[in-house]
Amino acid sequence: MGNGAGDAQGYARARDETAAASWANTTNGKLARRIDQASEQTIPAIAACPKDHGWKREKRDGAYWCFGANPDAKTYSGWLLP
Repeated sequence: MGNGAGDAQGYARARDETAAASWANTTNGKLARRIDQASEQTIPAIAACPKDHGWKREKRDGAYWCFGANPDAKTYSGWLLP
């Protein structure tokens, strides 16, 4: 039983790594890699939505979104937070 559980866990981990490698080779994966290489702080800042960078966090339909502050408040864009 122990060996079977270990094997199953190993195969699951390998599938996850294969999926991650496949995604990394997509257009979005390559772009994310370039963003990460530009600055180690960019991706964490995007995920954190810090107010001191002019962003605001809002809860909509049970999920949190990050929006850039917009002086005219008529149009804005944002992203779903992890």
